[in-house]
Amino acid sequence: MTVEELMAFAAWTHECEAELSPALALAAAEAAVQLFDPRFALTYGELLRRGDREWVPAQRQRAAAYLQLDMPDQALAALGDISQPELDALDVEEYAQVVAARAKVMMGLPEHADNVPSLLDEARERLLGGMGAERPSWPEPAAVAANRVALSAFEYRAFMGEYAELIPDLEAAADPALNPDTGYRMHAAILLMTALVLTGREMDALGLMRQLGGQISDASHVVGLREQYTKESYTVLLLAGQWRRCLDFLGPQSTDEPYRLPYGTASSELGAGIAYVFSGRGAAALDLLISAGAQLELQPVQTALRYTYAATALAYAQTGNAPQARKYLGKLQRVRAASGFADDSIIRFCALTAGRWLNDADSVARLKESARRNLAAGLYTLAGVELLAATVNGSDADFRLLEDIAGRRQGPLAEVSRLIALGSRTKDAKTLLAGGELAATLELDAVEARCMALAVDFARQDGDSISARTAQARLDILATTVANLPIVPSSGSPLLTSRERQIARLAGRGASNRDIALEMGVSVRTVEGHLYQVFTKLGVTSRGDLTGLV
Repeated sequence: MTVEELMAFAAWTHECEAELSPALALAAAEAAVQLFDPRFALTYGELLRRGDREWVPAQRQRAAAYLQLDMPDQALAALGDISQPELDALDVEEYAQVVAARAKVMMGLPEHADNVPSLLDEARERLLGGMGAERPSWPEPAAVAANRVALSAFEYRAFMGEYAELIPDLEAAADPALNPDTGYRMHAAILLMTALVLTGREMDALGLMRQLGGQISDASHVVGLREQYTKESYTVLLLAGQWRRCLDFLGPQSTDEPYRLPYGTASSELGAGIAYVFSGRGAAALDLLISAGAQLELQPVQTALRYTYAATALAYAQTGNAPQARKYLGKLQRVRAASGFADDSIIRFCALTAGRWLNDADSVARLKESARRNLAAGLYTLAGVELLAATVNGSDADFRLLEDIAGRRQGPLAEVSRLIALGSRTKDAKTLLAGGELAATLELDAVEARCMALAVDFARQDGDSISARTAQARLDILATTVANLPIVPSSGSPLLTSRERQIARLAGRGASNRDIALEMGVSVRTVEGHLYQVFTKLGVTSRGDLTGLV
C-alpha cells in the first residue's frame, strides 16, 4: 500500500471501531508523519501500549508529530518516556533511530541544543566503541546504525549553519563508490544540495537536484527521503533565483513526479506566496499568504507561521501598505520558535527586506551586517542576496563588496548582482539595462524595476535618450506587478497614468489629437497636455517613437 492508502485504511478501520493491530497503528502513524498530518499521527501513535513491541518506534513517531506541531517540549517528553532498560534492550538500528529523533528534538530547544554532540558521541561509543579497528561494514546492523548517527551529526552541523565546513564530509558521504547505504547516501546528498546553494555554487546545487530527482522513485523505501528532498529542493530553487520553478514544484502531483508537495494545502500556499515575494510580486502573494496564515494560526506547524508572517510583511511592504507590513512584523516578533540556520536566514531576510522597503535604516544596517557575517562564513549566496537587498541606496564601498561576492558565485542571479553593482557604481545605464534584461529572464520584477529606474536617471544624465526611453518603457510595463517601486527615478514620475497610457497608444497608432479628444470625451488641449507628459516621461520626441513602447 502507498502511505495515502495506508492512512485511509487505518482511518476506516478506526471509524468502524475495529481494533487496529499494533503494527498497523505504527505504520499509520509513520505514514501520517510522512504526509505532514501530525494530529493523525498522534491519534494512532497513542493506540500503542507499553509492552507492545512497536511501542518505542511509536514514541518516535509521536515525537516527530509534536515537532511538526511546534511542540518540542512534548516531543522531548515522549522520547523521555523510554526508560534506560528499554533503551538497552533495543536492537542497534532502533537505538540509533531513537538517538536521531532525540537529537532532532534537542536542536529545537536552545537549552538542549549544545548537548547534541555529546549525545551523538555516546551513541557512537555504544555502537562502535568496543570494535577497535574491526569496524562493521554495510549492511551489518551496526554499520547501518552508525550511519544514522553520522547523518544526525551532519543535520546538527547544518542546523548550526556550518555548511561551508560540512561540504567535504557530505561529498564523501554522498559518493556511491564509498557508501552503498542508499538512505544514508541520499540524505547526505540532499543536505549537500543545500550546502552548495548557500555557498555560492548555485548551478552545482541545481545539477545535483536534477540528478537526485531521477533517483527518488528508486529509493521510495527510504522513509522521509521524498519529503526531505522536496523541502531542500524548494530552498535551492528559491535561493538560486528560480522562483518560477518553485511554483512548478508546488503544482499538482503526477505519477512522473511523485515527490511534489500536496496541492492546495497551507504548505503549498505558503511556498507559492514566498516565491512570489522573492520575485517582487507582493500583490500576487497576498491572497496565498493570508490563506496559509489563517490555517496555520489555527494549527501552528513548525516554523511555518514565522515564515508566513515574515513573507506577508514583505508582500504588504512591496505593495506600499506600510501599516499592514508593520502589523505582520509585530506578529513575527511575538512568535518564538527555534529554526534551523537555513530557515531562519530566509525568515530574517524577508523581515529585514520588508523593513528596508519601509525605509527603516536599522533594517538596512542589519542586512549589511548579516551579509558580512555570512561572507566570513563562506556562505556567498546568502551574503549576496542580503547585500543586494540592502544596497538599493548603497555606497561605492557597498557596490564593490557586492561585485566581489558576485564573483564568488555561480549562475544568472550572481550575474544580475554583478551588473547592478557595476552599473550603480559607474552610473552606466547600459550595464543596468543588461542587468534588468537578465533579471527579466528570471522574472524578478522588483530587481528588474530597480535596474530600469536607475538606468532612466543615468541615461538622461548622459543624454542617452534611447536607453532612457527603453528603460522607461520597461518601468511602465512593470507597473502591473510592482506597485511600489524599490527606486523611483529622480527625474520624475516613472510610470504613465492609465489616461496617459491610453492617449499614448492612440497617438502611436496614428490618431490625431482631435480624434483622440473625440474618442475620450476630453478637450484637444487636455490631450496635448497628456502627450507632453508622455513624451517627457518616456524620453521621446515624436509620436512615431511611441510605437511599441506602450
